[in-house]
Amino acid sequence: MAGSADGVVAADNNGDDVATTRRRTSIYVTERDMLSIISSDRFSVPVTMSTKKYTYYRGRHAATVITLRFNVTSPDYSVAFMSRNVIHVLDEHFSLQMFLTCCADYDFVLRKSNSNSYYIWQANSNRARYNETNEVTMNFTHANVKRFCEEAAQVSVPDLELNFLSSDCIIDRLLAITISFIF
Repeated sequence: MAGSADGVVAADNNGDDVATTRRRTSIYVTERDMLSIISSDRFSVPVTMSTKKYTYYRGRHAATVITLRFNVTSPDYSVAFMSRNVIHVLDEHFSLQMFLTCCADYDFVLRKSNSNSYYIWQANSNRARYNETNEVTMNFTHANVKRFCEEAAQVSVPDLELNFLSSDCIIDRLLAITISFIF
C-alpha cells in the first residue's frame, strides 16, 4: 500500500498574468484539470495508507492515526476488499478485543452550481472543524470491523451535501472512503 496525504492545489491554464495570480489563490479547477487530478495515483490506486504521530490530535495528546483511503473508482474496490484490508492492517497493529476509536469520512469532487468549476474535497485535509460525533469507539473484532466498513460504504450524498448549502456547491462524484483509527 502506498500512502500520501498531500493537498491538491488548483490552477488555471490561461497563460496570462491574471491566471498566474489566480493559480496561487484559486482552489477551483476546470473539468479537464479535475479529471487529470483524479486519474493520478493518489486517486486511482485501490487503497492508500498513512500512519502519522501527533503531539496533539482532536483533543488527544500523543496520538497516532492510521488512515486508509479506499478509492471507490478503482476496479478493485468493493466493500469486501475494504473490509479485508482494514482487518489485515488492524491485525498487524492491535490485538483482538482492544477498543479502537475510528471514523469514516469521504473524498469527493465538488462542483460549483451552474458552472464547470470543480474542487477536490479530501476528508482529512479540508475540514475546518472536526465533529466528534463522527467518531465511533468499538471493540476490535473482525465482525465489528466488517459491520463498520459496510456502514461506511452506505454513502448518502444528499446528507453530505448538507455541509455545502452555503457554498453553492454540489457533490459531483464520490472518490474515496477514508477510514481512520486513532490510538
